[in-house]
Formats: sequence, C-alpha cells, structure tokens
Amino acid sequence: MALQRSSSSHVSVLLWRLTSAATVAAARARVRRRWKRATAELVLSDEERGRLYEGVMRIADASVANVPTPAVADALPSGVPLQDLPAGMAQEIPQVRGHKFVKFDDRIVVVDPKSRVVVAMIPRYKLLP
Repeated sequence: MALQRSSSSHVSVLLWRLTSAATVAAARARVRRRWKRATAELVLSDEERGRLYEGVMRIADASVANVPTPAVADALPSGVPLQDLPAGMAQEIPQVRGHKFVKFDDRIVVVDPKSRVVVAMIPRYKLLP
C-alpha cells in the first residue's frame, strides 16, 4: 500500500510539473508573439504612407495577390510573390530600404523579404479625402 501511495504522489507531482511547464511555455510564447509584433511594424507618417501607396499604384504591371489579406507581423506564404518598391522610394523614405511590397485589392503591404513578415499595411480607404 505504501508503494501505491508513493507512486500516486509521484504521478501527481509529475503532472503538476508538466502543467506548470506548459503554462510557462504558453506564457513565454504569448510574450514572444507580442514582442515580435511590436518590433516588426515600421513607423511611417501619414504622408509617407500616402507616397508609398501612390508610388506602388503607379506601377502598371504590379500583380494583385490572390490570398487573404494578412495583418501586420504575419508572415506571407512562400507562394506570394514579393515585388520591388518603386525606384527612389528608399531615398525618400529610408525606413523602407531593403523591403518589398505586395499589392492587394484595397491595400498594399510592406514586407521584410528575409522573413516575409508584413511590417506595414497601407489601406486605400485611409488615404481618401
């Protein structure tokens, strides 16, 4: 009987440790996601957003992505082609140097090409007078 109690208490302790470890791991994952989202987004003024949007819209052959629109800090699937920003845009807006864009029906997204993470989203409706 003593062996059974001892075994039962060991199982309880083991389950408690596993549950605690899982809770800690889940909390750490939430913090990492929030930190990643906070550090991923480019800080752009409304004027810079407008210039980016207009510059991209002037590219006649820019294809429109046929996937659901991502949120900032989401990674784009590898099948979504990334396109170069308009020439000279990096000189006007240094924060976008080295980034690419993807055009959607109602917005463009600026993407870090190494990670494919969306770092800025510029919806059309926010730029209308």
